[in-house]
Amino acid sequence: LLSDIRGHTTSRTHRPLTRIDSKTARNIISLISVFRERYSFNFSDTLFQPQATSPFTQEKNQWSNARGGNFLTRLETEGFEEGDKASIQFFFDRASRDEQLARAGVNTWDIDTQYEYHGVERNTIIFGGGVRTISDSVGVRELVVLMPDERTYSLVNGFIQDEIEIIPNELTLTSGIKFEHNEFTGPVWQPSIRANWRASPELALWGAISRASRIPSRVSNDIRLPIGVVPPSEQVPLPTLLQVNGSRSGKPETVTSYEAGVRRELTESVRIDSTAFFSDYSRLETYDAQVPQLSEFQGIPVVLQTFDIAASGKAYSFGVENLLEVTPAANARIQFWNSYQVLNTRIINGQTEAFLRGEEHRIPTTQLGARGQFDLPWSLELNPMLRFVDSLSSIDVGSYYEADLQLAWKATDNLRLALNYTNAIRGQHQEYRTDYVTRPASKLESSVFLNLMYKF
Repeated sequence: LLSDIRGHTTSRTHRPLTRIDSKTARNIISLISVFRERYSFNFSDTLFQPQATSPFTQEKNQWSNARGGNFLTRLETEGFEEGDKASIQFFFDRASRDEQLARAGVNTWDIDTQYEYHGVERNTIIFGGGVRTISDSVGVRELVVLMPDERTYSLVNGFIQDEIEIIPNELTLTSGIKFEHNEFTGPVWQPSIRANWRASPELALWGAISRASRIPSRVSNDIRLPIGVVPPSEQVPLPTLLQVNGSRSGKPETVTSYEAGVRRELTESVRIDSTAFFSDYSRLETYDAQVPQLSEFQGIPVVLQTFDIAASGKAYSFGVENLLEVTPAANARIQFWNSYQVLNTRIINGQTEAFLRGEEHRIPTTQLGARGQFDLPWSLELNPMLRFVDSLSSIDVGSYYEADLQLAWKATDNLRLALNYTNAIRGQHQEYRTDYVTRPASKLESSVFLNLMYKF
């Protein structure tokens, strides 16, 4: 590929790399952006902690806190040759949390580069790479332990993508591959290919096949977490401690997705989008039951039943997503959308699995919604949204409908002020619940907040 690129650059204008005067430098540097953020907040946290004696659980309440900040800077320039573009981005984040589950501090450094090359006729080639380094320290807690309690690890990545106009302004083929390397799973390759056909000015068809991988988290590899105690019984006269243990399976979760879609402009003011998808998941994270052992917990003899995190799961999902967009006037746009998806899971090689089956009903099967954007006089903007989300039966979360409303004022090109009212219909309601940690489910409340954004 690189030899082909070099073979097509003889007719292009080369820009000298030395003796750049100030005017040329201003032309080359198209954008330098810097973003900084700091935050700090406290919150009340309730946790049901396992204990070895009756009633085998203890409610604990504590004020927890989180603080941190981040810094991002990005430089975009013209490339070495006419029409090319280059960018480099640096990001640093510092976060610390002091909770009942853990006391942790995490530093993240990240640098990314990208180059867009136009030297091959009817091709747009983008390539780049980056390095991310994470350093963390986790304090010992009564409930959760990470082994080791300090770790520094890196993720290295590189990618290349080529967009080819097979038929100009009608048929485009985009293919690419991304390489990642991390210390938990080693090298991972993620290819993709996508075709887009503009059948007519009003009709476009597209399809894609892609493969993606999930890097195991620090928790998946190193955690030791008691999640509950089963009281003694006639069959088991001792309390049984249930505990999740991390393990290095050396295999990342992967998904291969197949997608096809159509976009149709029915009139100048009405457009529809419809997408069908099928996703095949492998090596999903599971919790495999091990042989029970005698142990001790809080100074009391118990039966220790561990569940090792492994990669024994397999699943597939399929569904459709639809969007109807109506523009009744130049100052109004309304979108109606819905999605439907089904998830089925199974275990590879007959492994014991305690939790994966429940994942089938932890995602909503049906979602419906509508959103609008209306430009009003005096530089005002009204943005309402209404949505319905189906129930999550495996974790006992009912279906709900909700509405949000935003009234914004664009004072200047750089200043925007917005008043937001969220969860406007039902007030408190539950949207999700986890069984991984024994804590009460949180409910979202109605809230009003003011947002101020200034660009400079």
